[in-house]
Amino acid sequence: MIICSLAENNRSYSVAFKNVFDWASRINVKVFQDKPMLLMTTSPGGYGGGNVMAEAQKFFPQFGAIIKESFSLPKFYENFDLNNGVINPEHLSTLNERIDNFKKQLF
Repeated sequence: MIICSLAENNRSYSVAFKNVFDWASRINVKVFQDKPMLLMTTSPGGYGGGNVMAEAQKFFPQFGAIIKESFSLPKFYENFDLNNGVINPEHLSTLNERIDNFKKQLF
């Protein structure tokens, strides 16, 4: 099981993630080892990391990810608090629903 959370930077992966991912895929192209994945994205904008989500959903399966569920959090700075996590009730409800769905698909 893999829980992968990506921040969107200029409509793509962060440089740190991309660098680690590129090097890891040189060792084994199936970086995610055919494991089920909960994929999450966020960004400061209203699209919630939708660009990087689309890229990940397109390419991660080619690297061994079995994406079972996904969640995108828009307007990160308005909807997330360091001490309390997701503070928007609607987004929190959606996140919990996606987590529950993901867990059900594991067993």
